[in-house]
Amino acid sequence: ESHEWLQSVRPVHQLEFVDGLYYFRDHYFKSHSVEDAGRKQQDVLEEMEKTLQQMGCSQGRAWALMLKGKALNVTPDYKPQAEELLAKAVKLDPELVEAWNQLAEEQGLAAEFVHDIAAAVS
Repeated sequence: ESHEWLQSVRPVHQLEFVDGLYYFRDHYFKSHSVEDAGRKQQDVLEEMEKTLQQMGCSQGRAWALMLKGKALNVTPDYKPQAEELLAKAVKLDPELVEAWNQLAEEQGLAAEFVHDIAAAVS
């Protein structure tokens, strides 16, 4: 029995998870006080982990890989896993514009990361 309808619904559901994660980050102080500012980064990381667990493992499909990479991109730190997932997504579906955008963002973070390391070493 074919479950194609389920596969077509799943990306929309996963997109809601990722959109919710970005909403949490961008509207953090609507639900938290200014005193929580020091915890924001940790709270976003915890929310990211929850989001990734909710999304489950849908490896192999460009859309799911892009969403997982986008979820990892929620923090300003470079994450090699995000770059790897996004690179796989664009390889599977070169017309997936959002995956290209997220990959470019992650590669920009990678360049900053390398620059920071080089500056620290010299």
